Amino acid sequence: MTVAAERLDIPADAARFIVAGAINTALTILVYEVAMSFLPASLSYGIAWLVGIGFLMIVYPEKVFPGGRTRVTDRLFLAASYALIFVLGLGVLRIATMASVSPRIAIVIAVIVTTAANFFSSRTILRR
Repeated sequence: MTVAAERLDIPADAARFIVAGAINTALTILVYEVAMSFLPASLSYGIAWLVGIGFLMIVYPEKVFPGGRTRVTDRLFLAASYALIFVLGLGVLRIATMASVSPRIAIVIAVIVTTAANFFSSRTILRR
């Protein structure tokens, strides 16, 4: 794929990312909310992100960024970037809750911040 064609692919990649991301977000928020019934917010968030990593490694290389890199090492690198973004989201969650935002609302803020970071890092890894 030429550089120009790859740039034109951004809207298509973004559309697929939004759909897959919505499914992944719904799944992780569901896991987070269920876990919050038994566990603190930070641990619930961690469990939800582990579920999200599994979804990411399976779906993103072939369905979200088709024609990109799909090797196991690429999937692991993708998971590593997701784990780094987890730290970013955890920081956002912690700052929001320290600012007296409910943990159930703070997760929404964390998801917004990490969604943008995930799109750009995932696309960079799988389209490099």
